[in-house]
Amino acid sequence: MKLSQLLSHMANCRAVVSVDSGLGHLAVALNLPVVQLFSQPRIARAGPVGVSHQCAVGGDHVPSVDETWDAYLACVLADSQP
Repeated sequence: MKLSQLLSHMANCRAVVSVDSGLGHLAVALNLPVVQLFSQPRIARAGPVGVSHQCAVGGDHVPSVDETWDAYLACVLADSQP
């Protein structure tokens, strides 16, 4: 798949859950609700910051499914607020 095709598909997503990777950064660039998963302590300097509909979870621990789901719901809710 070409990058342009991938971006087109991602632009139609409601939200994205991603590890800290290129796809997560593309979702941030598209201004989508994003939850980025981290398993290393650099989360504070690498995760999305400054907007309530994008967040990072984990850092000093591997995030659980429940923690990830709660973050997803919070990001989607924040994105639906005017």
